[in-house]
Amino acid sequence: MNDFFVPLYINDEVLSSLFKIAIERFIEIEKITNKQEVIINSNVPLCELTCGKILQGNASVQLLQGFTRRTIQEIEKSTITTYIRLRDILEKNMFLKKVSSKDDINFIEDGDIVEIKCKMKMNSQLKKIQHVIDILEIESIIDECNLERREEKKFDKKALLNWFKTTLQIVKDSKCTKYITEPLFSSDLRGIIPIQNKYSLMDLDCNYHTNMTVLGKVSSIEKNSHGNIKAPINTETCFDFAYDRLSSVLSKDLLDKLNIDDLIEENISSYMEIIPIIIYV
Repeated sequence: MNDFFVPLYINDEVLSSLFKIAIERFIEIEKITNKQEVIINSNVPLCELTCGKILQGNASVQLLQGFTRRTIQEIEKSTITTYIRLRDILEKNMFLKKVSSKDDINFIEDGDIVEIKCKMKMNSQLKKIQHVIDILEIESIIDECNLERREEKKFDKKALLNWFKTTLQIVKDSKCTKYITEPLFSSDLRGIIPIQNKYSLMDLDCNYHTNMTVLGKVSSIEKNSHGNIKAPINTETCFDFAYDRLSSVLSKDLLDKLNIDDLIEENISSYMEIIPIIIYV
């Protein structure tokens, strides 16, 4: 990890839970404390200290009070501080696997906490939806400018366009969007990263050409299945029905422009699904 990094995604709920588990398992609570001391100096007459037995002179009194204060809650107020502390604990106790080469992949197992640098992109299901929206939006604008074509249209493309746009946004906002990585270190293995929009600090699509660092927990891994097991990327949705229906309502010319079939993601036979804790550049 660089001394300075730009977080793009932080799952603060998972981060906080994992930090508490790490503290409980690996560190005595006294080690994460702040020790404070209070010193009070005072000059008083000797008669007060000796109950009148010595009447003359003064005495200097020093009161030293020491106490400790737990700081876990203070640490958790800053997600970045929590992450840095957690990462230090994981590294110190050798629970963090840094994946930086093809050979490192052979030692990854389910349940490992890994740190890996990769490029990510939106999965093909949402790419297809976005592509349909873009084409329909252009087509709708053309229809508005062409009265003759507008009179000939047999269904409301705007209604279909609005439905696609609204539903896509709902999917992005309220559900996990599974991103995939490019092949890792010239291997067949790809990463599958489920992203929840509420934890994103910025749109990850803006950085899909950028090498991003993902730190997270491996929830499942399948190596060299030779197509026997399908990667959990393209699950059936209501959009599948919409695609089937498009061919019956759209012109062949427009279907050719949509070119949906060409956007289907290639089969992924080897994958590693990672629950992300933080993603940064």
